[in-house]
Amino acid sequence: MKKLKRSTILWILTAVFVLLTVAGIAYIILSPHYVSNWWGLGPCVIALFCSSLAARARNEGK
Repeated sequence: MKKLKRSTILWILTAVFVLLTVAGIAYIILSPHYVSNWWGLGPCVIALFCSSLAARARNEGK
């Protein structure tokens, strides 16, 4: 089995957390009662962190 690079794994995590961000924002908008904004902001912050680490890992590999 082929081993994945660190940057590839981090890009996959970024994509997952971007999808969770979109789902969280949809939940905030469609919820009939008050919902904390952290449902959309939390995954967004983690996605930004993962993308930053992925870009750094990709640049170190060059």
